Amino acid sequence: MKAFLFDDKMQLIKEFETTAGGGQFLGGFINNGKLEIFLKPEYASQIINTEIDIQTGAIKVIPFELEFKGEKILGHLNGSNSFLYITASKKNPVFNVYKFKGGEKMEKLSFDLTTNGMNKNLENGSLWNELSSFSGGFSRAADIAVVDPEVECEADVADAPNKLYLRNDSLVLLMDKEEQLLKLLTFNLKSSETSFRVIKRKFKDLEDEYAPKFNSFLLEARLYSVVASPTGLGVAINDFNTGIQIAKYYTFAEDTIRFRNTAITQDGGGTVYSMNVSRELTKTKQFLRKITSGNPVITAVRNVKNQDEITVGAYKRITQPTGTFMPMGGSGMMVYQSFGAGSSWSRVTRFKVLTDPTSGKHIEGSMQPSVAEQIQNYSTAIKIPEDGSSVFVANKFHQFAYYDKQEKKLVVVKFQ
Repeated sequence: MKAFLFDDKMQLIKEFETTAGGGQFLGGFINNGKLEIFLKPEYASQIINTEIDIQTGAIKVIPFELEFKGEKILGHLNGSNSFLYITASKKNPVFNVYKFKGGEKMEKLSFDLTTNGMNKNLENGSLWNELSSFSGGFSRAADIAVVDPEVECEADVADAPNKLYLRNDSLVLLMDKEEQLLKLLTFNLKSSETSFRVIKRKFKDLEDEYAPKFNSFLLEARLYSVVASPTGLGVAINDFNTGIQIAKYYTFAEDTIRFRNTAITQDGGGTVYSMNVSRELTKTKQFLRKITSGNPVITAVRNVKNQDEITVGAYKRITQPTGTFMPMGGSGMMVYQSFGAGSSWSRVTRFKVLTDPTSGKHIEGSMQPSVAEQIQNYSTAIKIPEDGSSVFVANKFHQFAYYDKQEKKLVVVKFQ
């Protein structure tokens, strides 16, 4: 494992190297002159902190024995001076945060939702039921995403109905399973207090005969929501602090989406032959078919002009067996014969909307490619190993770092 230390102008200061011992890289932080790097071994019930002294280069490996009995892992994220590992109790409405503060320092914060009866607002009174879904048979799997506030959220992350955000000294859990309301749980990591709120939203004034699909996203003090059915598409904007709805947009299937600033584009087709094909859709009902056959997603980022760039999209993960078409006997029928594990890819259909973050009003005009789109265009022709790239913010700019396997070096490119 190599660690590269840069200053605030992205000039390389030092490089460190140590044996990682395998396992999944989770995250880390810098504090008190030390790098704290956290790994999860593949087979051991541990989290390992590799601590590197920046001045001396001394390396200390600190294993934490954590069995997580009766707990389901929800995710992990980096704080400014801590690393957080998050779980939920399977049998009790308890939310757990393992807070690693550097070296051998770690504390477990448990938030009991039976306090003041907050668990009564959850599915069957269970936090785990609220945050999970059936993954096949009778087993349930976590259906939650941890959102990085510094980089543009990808569609496969935004697809989750439950999202977890770190805001100052609190974790905000956004739960989106009902069309007209959002559930919010806030866990204060300093005071160990928990609060529960419901935010109501409305997309249009008419009832819909179809069961709509919906999703939401939090950006600073704004909650963005999307709803879609075969009859129409809506976007609602609510204030996070007050819950007040400040704007809403709705378009029926036969109408044009007048609040969009870009064309509707689709990346990835529905078959192995079109999995890498991109095309433009011209009709609203085409877009709605993509959403209703998959899931709606919505994300937002704030640009340098203090405007909110909202991406409204449809996401679907497609898996097809690998095989070939061949004639069957003398019937003239063409049969698809499968073999192997098959192919899997994402189909993402989307357009972008530009709004004023204060009023929620739509801003007319064209939009420049986002940082995520610039990075995607840049990296398309580069052969990067799996998990061999990262995006982070330094010196107020997005930095795209990747490992050049051929040159055996780390490359960092600044985007704005």
